[in-house]
Amino acid sequence: MLDILLDAGADVKQGAPLHMSLRVKGETEGLRLMAKLLALGAPVDKYQGADALLWEKVGFQQGTALHSACIRGNIEAVRLLLRYGADPTRKQRVQSSEIAESSALDEATSRNRTDIVSVLQGHLQM
Repeated sequence: MLDILLDAGADVKQGAPLHMSLRVKGETEGLRLMAKLLALGAPVDKYQGADALLWEKVGFQQGTALHSACIRGNIEAVRLLLRYGADPTRKQRVQSSEIAESSALDEATSRNRTDIVSVLQGHLQM
């Protein structure tokens, strides 16, 4: 499907394709799609919902694909995103003072994903 969209002129910089690749059934296929999108220039630290008026007006939390990978516990996606320059300290954007901003590292820590926390901390020490 991705190839069809790209052949039709789809822009990997529009929307949230990296976030969507995390929702593909089968981790291997999702990682394959994510790698292809990153190689084609999909922005690694783009917030989900960025430039979407509804997201801005309603006040949804806006995390990066790295936030999503940490929340989902997808360590291979975390590693891939870090290789492409994802920032594990980047905070979510929130439009409400009632919601705490958190980084991908915060998300992994709060979910007790110790394997992902180790990868993120190791990356920060490099």
